[in-house]
Amino acid sequence: RGPGSVRVASGVEVVDSAFDLAKRARLIIVAVPSDVLRDVARELGEAVDGRHYLVHAIRGLHREDLSPLSETLRHETPARRVGALGGPVLAEEVDSGRPSVIVVGSSYPEVNEAVAAAFGSEMLRVYTTTDLHGLELSSALMGCLAVGAGYAQRIGMGGGILATLITRGVEEAARITAAA
Repeated sequence: RGPGSVRVASGVEVVDSAFDLAKRARLIIVAVPSDVLRDVARELGEAVDGRHYLVHAIRGLHREDLSPLSETLRHETPARRVGALGGPVLAEEVDSGRPSVIVVGSSYPEVNEAVAAAFGSEMLRVYTTTDLHGLELSSALMGCLAVGAGYAQRIGMGGGILATLITRGVEEAARITAAA
């Protein structure tokens, strides 16, 4: 499609440029692989300003220095009101209409409120926290735990081993988060 074209489906607008996006939305959810976040943020940085809320939906930290991804949004854009989404939401649960939970973290209450208003529903509960970096770190650590639990389940480990893995993993993740 040509530049500036917009497609609307189920309340979601698909635009062709960061400038079109910045004109149409105040709340922008950034959901890209972490290794391209810096490039995407730079492109957004040319279009957004201080009135925009940027919230990433990326589980992980920067590979080079393990910094939170929200810092990239702050460094590469003029937007200061940033946040992050965290689990334990699973796409297949949301798609199938089963109850689910998501967490939004930002030190700006207006960002948390905007995300809760945009995503909250009867079937999706939105919890908020002002501990943005804690949410980002715990989401990254829980992602590692989920991979480990999935692998253990796939190779046939029983419920006891899975419960131990999850219990120990959560305890270790809490220690790391508290120390950070």
